Amino acid sequence: MRGPLRLPPARDTVKAFARGLAAPDSGGAYSPPPLPPPLPRKEPVVKKSELVAAAAKRLGLSKARAGEVVDTFFGTEGILAGELRKGNTVQISGFGSFETRPRGARSGRDPKTGKTISIRPAIVPAFRPGSALKELVNRRK
Repeated sequence: MRGPLRLPPARDTVKAFARGLAAPDSGGAYSPPPLPPPLPRKEPVVKKSELVAAAAKRLGLSKARAGEVVDTFFGTEGILAGELRKGNTVQISGFGSFETRPRGARSGRDPKTGKTISIRPAIVPAFRPGSALKELVNRRK
């Protein structure tokens, strides 16, 4: 294996340094530009495990039992999903409403081939926040 990539000295090293290819103290050796810092998350995400832990703490339950409570409402076989599957609206006073909405057929593009494809109509879940939740979210910290 060879050593580091060497650029011709003098004038070309100055040009390489100006383009960000060589560090000033590297003697002309190539050094890649530094990586940018990782992007901060725009919005903090609360995961299911964190909801379970918070429910366990507030209700004085074990995490296993609190997990069952959370799954009872929000799991794929839970109360909320079951009511939406039936076509019902779930309205929680002071929080908001969960409902289903029809989405019509539309055309899209296959990202691999770029061809136009047709997307079938679907029924999608939707959430509409209540006025109390809107006020709470918009309150200044």
